[in-house]
Amino acid sequence: AAVGRVYGVNTLGSIIGAVSAGLLLMPVIGLKAVIVLGAMIDMVLGVWLVVRENTLRPDPQVKKLVFSTTVATVAAAFIGFGIFDVNPRILASGVFRRGTVEMHDDYDVLLHVDGRTATVTVTHDRERPGYHTLFTNGKPDASIRTIRWPEGREKHEGPVLAGDEPTQLLIALIPLMARPDAAEVAAIGMGS
Repeated sequence: AAVGRVYGVNTLGSIIGAVSAGLLLMPVIGLKAVIVLGAMIDMVLGVWLVVRENTLRPDPQVKKLVFSTTVATVAAAFIGFGIFDVNPRILASGVFRRGTVEMHDDYDVLLHVDGRTATVTVTHDRERPGYHTLFTNGKPDASIRTIRWPEGREKHEGPVLAGDEPTQLLIALIPLMARPDAAEVAAIGMGS
């Protein structure tokens, strides 16, 4: 029965923690603070459990342990918040696709937002002027080239398109191909 209660409280704590961290805290305090806060809560709960156990069965050695653990918890929180780095170039690198830990050096991060359900990053490629890429959770989902006619490009060559643009343009045209007489179109879930 005791194991079942512990398991039930642990499950309830996991659910409450995930919901509050993801839906409430992440948009307000950001990813780094959520991770450090979660670690602090775990450490404080550990100290509380030791104190609680010591009140049931007092032991003078435990007082020293509680004090040193409390000091270590506070120190770890401050050190963790100061040292722990949430680098958007690493978070959006797509390590699961290319095996590289950080983005190429020629990419500048223009925007990095940790949202409730996804992390969105927009980059600019210095090697290809006007080339922007939208990453969702480290995966490139869309790209656009804002400079269509770079210097020296002939008109007969056509405009320069980014890697995903032909697909994105075609997907926008598919509804019009299906209903050429449509005056209004809502393309939901078709493109980025």
